[in-house]
Amino acid sequence: MSLGEVCCHLKIAESIWHRWLAQYGGMTADDAKRLEEFDA
Repeated sequence: MSLGEVCCHLKIAESIWHRWLAQYGGMTADDAKRLEEFDA
C-alpha cells in the first residue's frame, strides 16, 4: 500500500501522518508504555 492509501484507510491527512512520525517515530515500545502510564 502507498502512504496515500494508508492515510485514506485511516481517514487522516498525510500531513497528520508526517507530524505523528516526527513526534513519535523514534519511540521504542518501552517509551510508548511509559507515555501511556504517564497519561493514565
